[in-house]
Amino acid sequence: MSSVSHFPFAGPTRVCITGTLRIGGHPITSARAVELLYLLVHEGPVLPKILVEDALYGGYCSRSSLWYPLKVCQDAGVDISYDRSRKAVVLKDDLEFDIDFAFDYLAEGNLEAALWMLGGWPGGKGSGSYTEQLTDRLRAAIADTPYGSSRSVLEDAYGMLDERRSA
Repeated sequence: MSSVSHFPFAGPTRVCITGTLRIGGHPITSARAVELLYLLVHEGPVLPKILVEDALYGGYCSRSSLWYPLKVCQDAGVDISYDRSRKAVVLKDDLEFDIDFAFDYLAEGNLEAALWMLGGWPGGKGSGSYTEQLTDRLRAAIADTPYGSSRSVLEDAYGMLDERRSA
């Protein structure tokens, strides 16, 4: 499989939070890193450390819990940092996610295009409750499409995402 992103155009840094986790086309191993980026894009771009830790770890984490996800993101070229004076995580880059494109297609009722955008279900090894919430949201969005009322269509869509995750 090539390292080329699934996105049809150039622009902001692309992040794949489904299937093989990628930042800017490069595979990464930290599910928490892509969760952190997704959280910052949708809730930030500046978030207090305590809010980030609660969202990603349920509040149960070590004092250095953000160090590794931050480092993975920085090593992938994302402009992200921890501001000690504000005790906050700061994202300065413009990012876009595969799952957001899929959600847009699903909102338009285009299940086929949404499934094409997804590399599988959200997350990966080490993902947590934040990714589970995204997965639940994705399942609901798929079921809400005009084709979602068909059990066979849902089973086929979910099965395809299951297969992509295990590949």
